[in-house]
Amino acid sequence: MKLRILLITPWFQPAHGFGGTVQRLQKTSKYLSEWGHRIVVLTTDAVTTGVFDRTLPRVEINDNMTIYRFHGLASIRQFFLTPTMVRTAMKIASSSDIIHACGMRNFQTDLGLLTSLARGRPLVIQGFASVPIHQEPDSIMEPLLKLAHNGFTAKAEFRLADSYIAASKFERDAFIEAGVSPDKIELIPSGADLEEFEKKESPGEKNITYGPRTILFVGRINIIKGLEVLLRAFKEVSASFSGVHLVVAGVDQGYGHIMQATVDELELDNLVTWVRNPTRREIARLMHSCEMLVLPSYVESNPIVIHEAGACAKPVIASRVGGIPELIEDGKNGLLVPKGDSSSLAMAITRILQSPQLALSLGQNLQKQVLSKYNWAVVARITEHLYYKLVNGTPKKTDA
Repeated sequence: MKLRILLITPWFQPAHGFGGTVQRLQKTSKYLSEWGHRIVVLTTDAVTTGVFDRTLPRVEINDNMTIYRFHGLASIRQFFLTPTMVRTAMKIASSSDIIHACGMRNFQTDLGLLTSLARGRPLVIQGFASVPIHQEPDSIMEPLLKLAHNGFTAKAEFRLADSYIAASKFERDAFIEAGVSPDKIELIPSGADLEEFEKKESPGEKNITYGPRTILFVGRINIIKGLEVLLRAFKEVSASFSGVHLVVAGVDQGYGHIMQATVDELELDNLVTWVRNPTRREIARLMHSCEMLVLPSYVESNPIVIHEAGACAKPVIASRVGGIPELIEDGKNGLLVPKGDSSSLAMAITRILQSPQLALSLGQNLQKQVLSKYNWAVVARITEHLYYKLVNGTPKKTDA
């Protein structure tokens, strides 16, 4: 039995300013459509917070996947009001087997619930860490929107949806605390695209070189990512090691000017490179060329970039926060440091720079973990299994 899946989401490819959520949706949808399932995506033309691209095709058909894009009538931060989506959702849901809504505190997930109730289709909600995490803690709007939404539609979603996907135990616990029944929550982690992160050079591509010892950060340029901690740690490291270079790759979410001011304050301008709006290919090449990946975030759920570093057998240093300790066992497949502690982070970076054997061991162990369970093919199969369970009432066995 091949399924007809209706995916309702505020963001989808080629959006690039919403972290790993777009990657997860695009990669799992790709596998599911390749396996013969019919997917219809209802989304917006948002490419990052507050930026919309009206030149994107309104309808895009790729084999078993059809994407409909709607322009927002209004937007507040990452809340995109698309009333013209309602009629299309109701029509397509009538011939769908299951509805999958993405994120919390957005119009599209509210529409997913409404459509599910109106058409009698099972509803899966994927929170993308929006329950436990303020993505923009320096904004007064997000906590206000969260408070308003939690007081109204979120309560109905927590009670009436058939299943919730949490990417980590950290996120699962937040769902439970918010009132979701534990037996409705499916723990499905994120992954990496193994083919995308194979080490290969295309004809005519120039090597990416920033020095013999490149330290890499990949992620949104956002206050929650702890970039000021990384810069102060790197200042300590650069005083002891020649040839080190820090590469920061990511989309600016309003924090870039503060990051640049810190770079100037610490006199690191010649040792820090900011790769703005990197393509997926650029991220893969940066990952292969770096000495290590550093993720000094204040909070995370199941960061995709850790799996991508593992796909390249690169060691990871990360904060001991949120769902990261579920992925990184300190000293075995990475190093964990206290959040906000630049001195501890500097010592961890120094430890890897001084011990190539440790770097090799940590990277190889992380790669084994990614190959076995943290890749998109595995994630898509688990998601498919959940769909079958909700549609049929019993799990349907599929090939591994």
